[in-house]
Amino acid sequence: CEFCGSCFRDESTLKGHKRIHTGEKPYECNGCGKKFSLKHQLETHYRVHTGTCCGEAGAVP
Repeated sequence: CEFCGSCFRDESTLKGHKRIHTGEKPYECNGCGKKFSLKHQLETHYRVHTGTCCGEAGAVP
């Protein structure tokens, strides 16, 4: 990473890491408009709207 010197095994991980420094948030929730840097963050956030955890509606993490 040219911002902090961290090293990563693959380009996609580096790309996601750089978003920490740039503030880029390309993944947007269709339900509320909240934006995220990483796709898995958006996928986790969807639970707020669906009430699901581990594939079970109403389950508590």
